[in-house]
Amino acid sequence: MDRIDDPDYYYTPKPDSTEAIDTRFRPKVGRTLSEKKWKAAFDQSGCVDMSKVLFRIQKGGVHPLIRGEVWEFLLGCFNPNSSNAERAALRKSRRQQYFKMKSECQTMDSAVGSGEVLILPRINEDGSPVENEPQREIDEENHLNGNMEPVGMDSGSFHTEPQDENISDFVYSAKQVHTDYMVHNPAAKRHSTDHEESVQSQERIAAVNGELAVGYEEDSGGMIETATMDDGELLDALQAKRREVNAMFVQDKKVIQWRLVLHQVGLDVVRTDRALQFYEKPEHLAKLWDILAVYAWIDPDIGYCQGMSDLCSPMVVLFSNEADAFWCFERLMNRLRENFRCTEHSVGVQKQLANLGSVIHAVDPKLHQHLDDLGGGNYIFAFRMVMVLFRREFSFADSLYLWEMIWALEYSPQAIDSFQEPIIPKRIGRCGFRQEIKSAFTGKKQKAIYKLGKFQRQILKYGLANAHSIPLVVFCAAGIFESQRARLQEAPGIDDIVKVLNDITGKLDAKKACKEALKIHKKYLLKANKTVEESMMDTTHH
Repeated sequence: MDRIDDPDYYYTPKPDSTEAIDTRFRPKVGRTLSEKKWKAAFDQSGCVDMSKVLFRIQKGGVHPLIRGEVWEFLLGCFNPNSSNAERAALRKSRRQQYFKMKSECQTMDSAVGSGEVLILPRINEDGSPVENEPQREIDEENHLNGNMEPVGMDSGSFHTEPQDENISDFVYSAKQVHTDYMVHNPAAKRHSTDHEESVQSQERIAAVNGELAVGYEEDSGGMIETATMDDGELLDALQAKRREVNAMFVQDKKVIQWRLVLHQVGLDVVRTDRALQFYEKPEHLAKLWDILAVYAWIDPDIGYCQGMSDLCSPMVVLFSNEADAFWCFERLMNRLRENFRCTEHSVGVQKQLANLGSVIHAVDPKLHQHLDDLGGGNYIFAFRMVMVLFRREFSFADSLYLWEMIWALEYSPQAIDSFQEPIIPKRIGRCGFRQEIKSAFTGKKQKAIYKLGKFQRQILKYGLANAHSIPLVVFCAAGIFESQRARLQEAPGIDDIVKVLNDITGKLDAKKACKEALKIHKKYLLKANKTVEESMMDTTHH
């Protein structure tokens, strides 16, 4: 095999790595989207015929040589109807925007953009450093087995993190890290005084409140205004000052909340895709750290959660420009961010696990009942699959192949007005349903429909409105469960279920997984339609 057709040539594993998984994906002439076919999909102005592109990707993925630029279209960084000039201008604008955001982060912590990966000291919610914290060992097995604890911007606690001998040089006790950090970080002194600054901010607010109390007298009934009309301008000025100081305090709090997650970012970055030679270079790890830090700042509702480094890493590998990698990651997170939203009572990904349960219950009720009887009806053992899009079940190259297959199958450009909303017939009866759907696959719309991925076309042909809430990754997980049905049915307990799912690592074929997912998706939609029809018939008879 020519080395340029070997995915491992682009994503070379370390020769001594024990974590590398064999890659199954191989570019195939006539099936894989090649550089030649990709260029042929553009017209003279630079617009892309996505129907040709999607067809190739769904047949055999994307050649590694062009993967990055193709992903920018699949993820929605660029509109396929845009011109070369429009995309160049947008790229320039986005790069400027990214480095402006990064510069803002640098003013708050000089570790950003330093070219190093620093595991920053832990801090308390008031910004003060955690003192005398004991050494905490990193539980690598928890990380690899999917026990990824979300660490959001509003989180006030951290969890025990993984470590092994390969990264022992990176991990210190909080006190050791604090000492090293103070030596190497010119702005480190700010970390030790943040608590004082926070207190000072509150004191400034109190002082302003005190100033505003001038002209008021307090009696047993509360505050009695004694200011005259001449005092109006003074009071307005003082109130404006109070708002300004309040805003400063809120900003101080936001900075502290952001810095709360940087410790976890550092821990995760040094153990992400360690099997790749690419990450032996510190500058590549630093780029991953910077992107995650900047994203945590601009999306404070989500912040940073374990697992996001696994989603960002491929972008860093594919794009030499840090800003381009950031915007592709931002587009991916735009799809997945709700999975990482945490509250005191739940994690967002639980919604997709519930969807997985609904799908399995519909297509294989016996298997679902067995899992439920074992206490696994919440499908928590599929947490890792859904959370990081099967990064642990496939090799690095195969997981990228799986991702682009999923995105191509799900592709639905907003530029096509006719298909911004699903075609939902007013009458669900089979004749009425098929009659209305028929027009979407014939005549003038026939060509346009193939600018949608096959997953989207199935929804249009067979689906209902709520089908849009379940992503293809859930059906991929369902397909994997079905492929292991016999072993899962024989499993006597939850631990045995987990073992079955762990045993499939490195043994899955990405294309077969997507093909099986589409079959289950169609079966699920047809059963859902049948259920709705039966319900309507019962309602009519009554």
